[in-house]
Amino acid sequence: MKHLLFPVLAAAAWCCAACDSDTQPVASEPTIFSGIAYAPTVAPDEEAEIEAVLTNPSGIYNAWIVYYLDDASDRTQIVAEKRCNGTKSVEFSGRIPAQKEGTKVTFQLATLNMAGDLTPSEVCTYTVAAPEE
Repeated sequence: MKHLLFPVLAAAAWCCAACDSDTQPVASEPTIFSGIAYAPTVAPDEEAEIEAVLTNPSGIYNAWIVYYLDDASDRTQIVAEKRCNGTKSVEFSGRIPAQKEGTKVTFQLATLNMAGDLTPSEVCTYTVAAPEE
C-alpha cells in the first residue's frame, strides 16, 4: 500500500504548498469512503468506471484514484483528480483506462482534507477477462 500512495503523497504535498497560509487551522477528520463501486471483472479494451461517495466533516480539499497494473506497484498512475475546495461530501468517479486481457488492476482512492491530512481507501482489485459466452 505504501508504494501505491507515493504519487498521491507527492500531489498532496504540492496541494498543501498551494494552500492559503492565512487561514485558520482546521480540525482533522479522516474521510469516509462509502459505496466504492466497480466491476470485479472488466472486458479487454473497456475502461473501468470507479464510483464512491466521499465524506469528511473537516472538508475535502482534493480526491484521487490511483492505480497500478499486475504487481508493478512502483509504477503507479493517477487517473482521476478532483479539487473539492472544502466540500464535506462529494460523489466522486473516474475511469481507469482499458487494459489487455489477463491484467490485474489494483487501485485505491485517496483524499486530502482541509487540515492537510491524507486518507486512503481500502485497496481494491479487478481483473481484465474476456466476456463469457
